[in-house]
Amino acid sequence: MKGSTLTLKGNSIKAANLTINGEKVTDYNEMYFTQSINLNEGQTLVTVHIEPTDTTKSTIFKDDGGSINKNTKNYVIDVINKTISESK
Repeated sequence: MKGSTLTLKGNSIKAANLTINGEKVTDYNEMYFTQSINLNEGQTLVTVHIEPTDTTKSTIFKDDGGSINKNTKNYVIDVINKTISESK
């Protein structure tokens, strides 16, 4: 897998903090994103984290912990098996 590039495209909640492998997604417009990442040698898993921004938590979700938790997601992408699973 060394030297391989993976491009992820998708959508998430509006005004989110979105990271892939711990790095902030830079091409993020409204609810849609595109991000290319270089896979390290032996890397077969990619992590994705999505959560509302602090502003969104207070203005849209009115600091409702239940709604915020429902919209905070962690995913693991297995690039070998081409699967996505939600993790906690």
